[in-house]
Amino acid sequence: MTDEDYALPAQNVLPIFRKGMLDDRRLEKLNYVAGELTTEDLVDLILKVRAGTSPATAARDWLDEHAL
Repeated sequence: MTDEDYALPAQNVLPIFRKGMLDDRRLEKLNYVAGELTTEDLVDLILKVRAGTSPATAARDWLDEHAL
């Protein structure tokens, strides 16, 4: 997989959020996404957005594919 723009230099995505901002349900969903989202998925999402898909639509499509 090529990454000419070095969009994914560490090969790991780390969600960062302020303590107390997410309830237990949202933390559970975030943990599910973290376990399902692969580097390849992320690259596909980036390519869709670069091709003109809105970030919200790309994310919603990915979430729908994974029953979230």
